[in-house]
Amino acid sequence: MDLRVLLAAPAMVLLWGCASVPAAVSRANPAASSSAIPWIDTKPSAYHEGLAVPVGQPPLRACKPDDLTATYAGAMGLTNGQMTGTIDLANVSSTACVLDGAAAVDLFGAKGATLSISTYSDTRFTAVPVVLQPAGRATIQLDWSQYDEAGDGTCAGGLVQAAAMNLTLPGGGTVTTSAVSPRNDGPITFCPPRIGVGAFQASLPADATAPVAGHYFEATLNVPSTGRAGHALNYQVTLKSVFNRPLSFPNGCPGYLEDLAGPSGWTLGKTWYVLNCQPMGAVIAPGASFTFAMVVQIPASAPVGDYSLAWGIDAGDSNNNALSASFTVVPG
Repeated sequence: MDLRVLLAAPAMVLLWGCASVPAAVSRANPAASSSAIPWIDTKPSAYHEGLAVPVGQPPLRACKPDDLTATYAGAMGLTNGQMTGTIDLANVSSTACVLDGAAAVDLFGAKGATLSISTYSDTRFTAVPVVLQPAGRATIQLDWSQYDEAGDGTCAGGLVQAAAMNLTLPGGGTVTTSAVSPRNDGPITFCPPRIGVGAFQASLPADATAPVAGHYFEATLNVPSTGRAGHALNYQVTLKSVFNRPLSFPNGCPGYLEDLAGPSGWTLGKTWYVLNCQPMGAVIAPGASFTFAMVVQIPASAPVGDYSLAWGIDAGDSNNNALSASFTVVPG
């Protein structure tokens, strides 16, 4: 049985990696057919450039403060005094808007005084446009420390508590929210002045299974049952447009990642290539399906045993919703 997984386009929230890799069932050897689009050995120069775009889609307006409500969702402790907190944003307007980049954050004390902070960009979160449909949601992650940078377990200037915060949107205007956790674990308490601010990330409900705006392709991974150490593994990926309007790749072809995971924690590591999308044509019709020949090199040093092959298209977010399929590596 083929595994089918919706791959996110720019509107989705995608940290690069395979944090959630579903199981898949491998099929018999899908030897490259004449109908498969050939594989190309090309690496992307940068991520998030060759993204699918609906043809004729008018530019979306930037989200304004009146479009949004902001809610501080609370914090959790990491290690060595490091904390992370989440701000939820919801589009309460009747039309779609876009959040692009990151918000500027200001913190205020219990009596309304502005707290002295120095913000820095949290590079774990890629800045890509987040399209918020009506009732759509996004998040911002904040990071801070309760200790000085010296790491000696103290805060020489004393801890500071924030009662409220302003988020200044990239297009201008501010949204205000409390900085006190609704989970009764208190306000944001940090050792000044550094606060990390992550880029906007889309937030989808956990039970979202049907295609929604921004989900453009359904993918099928077809992998042989065995591969040989020291040899290339030839397999196929089929992409089908599930969007109700034509699509194009105006900025070039998208990238995709591959990874092999084997016995006892062995891994090839994520390897990026460019999809050979030119044969798909300038415009991809709704329902159009294309099969691509894929190649991954199994090192001669790879241990024999059971493996998982992960594959995921660069969809402009921080979790590429990778497919995976199982197969067995035998001696070369």
